[in-house]
Amino acid sequence: QAHSGIENHLKEDEEQVINLLKLKEGRCDQGTLRVATGFSKAKLSILLKELEERKIIHKEKSGKKNLVYLKT
Repeated sequence: QAHSGIENHLKEDEEQVINLLKLKEGRCDQGTLRVATGFSKAKLSILLKELEERKIIHKEKSGKKNLVYLKT
């Protein structure tokens, strides 16, 4: 069965992050993502870095926060 979209390339943890971003209309700050997923700071950072390298998300600094955007 062929899945459309990026979901089939995601690990479970990544999927959790993506689904949260979808719920939040494609943008969320990193702190909120951390609380919502329960991941450690380090784990979330690595996950986001990998997703960013694969052009799935885009991170932006906003003051002291990192905003995470889902690329459409």
